[in-house]
Amino acid sequence: MNRISLLLDKSRPVLSMPAKLSGQCPGEAIVVRFLVRPAPKAYPVAVPATGNRNRLNVLNRVIIVMLLACMIGSTTAQARDLYVAVDGNDAWYTKGTVQDPFASIWRATWPNCNAGTVCAQPSDTIYLRGGVYRFDSVQWIGTSGTQAKPILITAAPGERAILDGSVLGADQIISSDQSHIVIDGLEFRHAPGKAITFWASAGQTVLDITIRNNKISSCEKAGIYIGRDRAESTSISEIAIEGNIVTDTVLENEDRTEFSGWHPAVGLDGVEHGVVIGNEVYRNYGEGISAIRSSNVSVIANTVYDNFSVNLYIHRSQQTEHARNLVFSSDIVNYCRYFEYARTCLPAVGVMIANELDGTFDAADNTIVNNVFVNTRAGFYYGDFDGEGGSHPSKGLQDVVFAHNTVYQDDSQAAETLVQIDAGIHERSSISDNVFVHLAGQESVKLRGAMAGVAFINNLWFDRVPALPAHDPSTDILADPDLVAPQATDDDGGPQVSGLAPRDRSPAVSAGSRGTEVQTDFFGLTRPNPLTLGAIEYALDGLECSRAAMRFNAAWPGARNLVASEATVTLGGDAGVGQGATVFAIASTGVSLEPGFRVERGGALYARLLPVSCRAMSR
Repeated sequence: MNRISLLLDKSRPVLSMPAKLSGQCPGEAIVVRFLVRPAPKAYPVAVPATGNRNRLNVLNRVIIVMLLACMIGSTTAQARDLYVAVDGNDAWYTKGTVQDPFASIWRATWPNCNAGTVCAQPSDTIYLRGGVYRFDSVQWIGTSGTQAKPILITAAPGERAILDGSVLGADQIISSDQSHIVIDGLEFRHAPGKAITFWASAGQTVLDITIRNNKISSCEKAGIYIGRDRAESTSISEIAIEGNIVTDTVLENEDRTEFSGWHPAVGLDGVEHGVVIGNEVYRNYGEGISAIRSSNVSVIANTVYDNFSVNLYIHRSQQTEHARNLVFSSDIVNYCRYFEYARTCLPAVGVMIANELDGTFDAADNTIVNNVFVNTRAGFYYGDFDGEGGSHPSKGLQDVVFAHNTVYQDDSQAAETLVQIDAGIHERSSISDNVFVHLAGQESVKLRGAMAGVAFINNLWFDRVPALPAHDPSTDILADPDLVAPQATDDDGGPQVSGLAPRDRSPAVSAGSRGTEVQTDFFGLTRPNPLTLGAIEYALDGLECSRAAMRFNAAWPGARNLVASEATVTLGGDAGVGQGATVFAIASTGVSLEPGFRVERGGALYARLLPVSCRAMSR
């Protein structure tokens, strides 16, 4: 029987029910999932010699995702369902069936199986039955899928599989150097090191790894760490980290001593082409999400808060996009790094660029747009730590765009400054069209050294106006942005993003200078021309998308702001989602899609249609 599951907020399932779908994928699973993500491989492009002002038209491409896991018309061996259970058996003769399950992921993915031995092959699904797995050795994934037929490792439908590393005699719970692997819907806790690691050693190529919908907590080091050795012949690429919850990791730094060293909660190290989207990363004793010596990485629509030192870190990385993230501090002392200026708490920076340690290249060509930063130590910070400044001691910001962000600070116990830029030779970088509100803290902007290569243009400043050159008297707006409800909070105590939207009468409305370069806003809504300053284009009364596709009466996607929604999607017949995300009808004799969907088969791109057209039901 086919299983349809619908995921909306934070990629958490809100529906799982049997359905009858005749004529397609008999006996196979169809998974329908809604997320918001950039179009595949819609990564920032290289900056021309004239600079990067026009490159934003390739960013923030948002489509509604529909995944159909379905093997149609396959001429090769059928995909198999293999099972792992707490009371299973790892003997060579174990068949991996429901009645005769394996005891470990390691056994299920043995490489180079001998005749008569059952092991995972491309397109197989490995189901972990419910229970707590206390492995005493690393769960090494020893075999690869293919681009069209990845291997999926997931919890059995309706069951909860917990991988507990409390007796583990290794650093990682799951580790691998294989390709075309999907890890979906598991729980990890008590890792003595990292929960999930994929690593390419010298001469290896690792690609097409998806880690999604997992819950990770209580790790001594990183929750998710993907990377490679520095050898030129080594590569790791096509990485997707989607919809995970990562919290209470990097416990190695729980004492928060400056010299203890620490990992990020989620780290991409040396990755070429990757996306980190729709994750919730919070209350970790290391950086939240770090792009380390990586290129062409998009960090999109994550909720990141109360981490140590930095929430979003760009370390010696190039051509990254950080967009539509909600980043904030809730003033919890446990995650503060410094205790200075006679204040209770100095929390993590919103987003930081730096060139720590030695590396093969310096940070360059990074775009930061449509983010919301609330009560972080600084919204944006370039750090020249210990006078390093990169492989060339005087390097600074290189081809950086920080535009259409909203930075709001009203907490004297948390906020320090809106923007801090340390000394360096800065080139072709701009800070423009942002809304900066600084009601508490020290000076609104801290600039150290010459800023000839950084253009501050067309920003709105309130209530403290920075000195030159951060303030451009010819283009800046010095006024109250008239936000809807900037101090409103959601049910979890975090900022309510819709409250940071400008009202119709706000001086930020239609005051943008960047033309059509930033095409959407924080919620993925198409912006008009001229654009509104800051991350949020509209004070939403609702939004409407193309007929027979999607309709919402609340902010979307807003990981912390999705309320009751209405949606409709065509699957040959009629399928709908009513208020409160309840499916009221499913009947289909085929699978057809309205424009605006991405279709995947076996985890690989099968077809792609044009984006759904949305408009706000407001101004």
